[in-house]
Amino acid sequence: MDILPQLLERSITNRIGVNATDVSQGFNVLFEHIRNYYEVETTDSELLLDYLDHMILTCDNLHLLPDLFKVLSETTGVAEYHQKWRDMFTRLRNDIQSVIVEHYSDVDGSEALELYKPLLDVLGSSQKVIPIFTTNYDWAFESLADSALDLVTLTDGFHATQRGLLWNRTNFDNFTSDYNKINLVLFKLHGSTNWYRDDANSDVISKIGMAATEIVSSRASLIYPTQVKADSTVIDPFKTAYEYMRESLSRAHLCVIIGFSFRDPAINESFRQALIENFSLKVLIVEPTVEFGDGQRPQLERIIGELLPPNTKWEEKIRFVKENFGPDGSAAREIRSTVSDLYNWTSHQPVAVI
Repeated sequence: MDILPQLLERSITNRIGVNATDVSQGFNVLFEHIRNYYEVETTDSELLLDYLDHMILTCDNLHLLPDLFKVLSETTGVAEYHQKWRDMFTRLRNDIQSVIVEHYSDVDGSEALELYKPLLDVLGSSQKVIPIFTTNYDWAFESLADSALDLVTLTDGFHATQRGLLWNRTNFDNFTSDYNKINLVLFKLHGSTNWYRDDANSDVISKIGMAATEIVSSRASLIYPTQVKADSTVIDPFKTAYEYMRESLSRAHLCVIIGFSFRDPAINESFRQALIENFSLKVLIVEPTVEFGDGQRPQLERIIGELLPPNTKWEEKIRFVKENFGPDGSAAREIRSTVSDLYNWTSHQPVAVI
């Protein structure tokens, strides 16, 4: 679920100080422009943030701004001065980021367990260690583990100290499995809403039982959902997560992808390299709306097509589960069928999940 409806009601009304209905015309034009700009069917928070970052950087060249911003300017009363434009875009971007943190900061463990248990049953039946790489900020797997202590263990890079829960790479490097349980090894590629740094420039990452915005938002350890993420992935804890992802893809024979948009260039490059260098790697994508070749999802088809090695057919590397991922287990049953069929498709080895 995206946060744009909440954004319109809360960010515009409270932050800019006008009624959301007064700017609906401008934002409808804005969203239409973003859909055309990125060649997508819907506008989500990632694309909106990416576009706002672009606008903040180009505010010195207002003649390059699309005409639609004249609608916003007239509606909100923002004068066409460089700094005021930049301030408007910056305020909106910052408020979106705050809404994102709040939106993904409360997950019920029992509901998370109900959602993911069919998948865990499938994967756990063939292996006891399941590496999970997620771009989600929420606490779904952490809450799930707390609700199912007799079923799963969770390793997420944090350990208890006198100072609280602190992140350290060695918690992954020295990982040992519990053979009596399903072992989830969780890598949060873009961080979590309850991770924060001791100060804005600190290397110390702590985990708390609340959203990081309740402390100081500037200290939240997050990579916000824009398409430009490369600079953030060279520092920990993100650096370690991306390194382990690349290593897992180089060894895995199957990667199950659920809900990933293929908009992170670093992740896409990891897939591209792995599909070239790891001949055994196959990819299973849970996506009920995709029918490749029908031209309905041209951007997604193009991106995934660019990941494949030259002269490679789709069916040689990629399969699709055209079911909604939910607690009814329909998607999990299709995944089980594919896992069972791996002896025909490829030899069976550990599964990486994103």
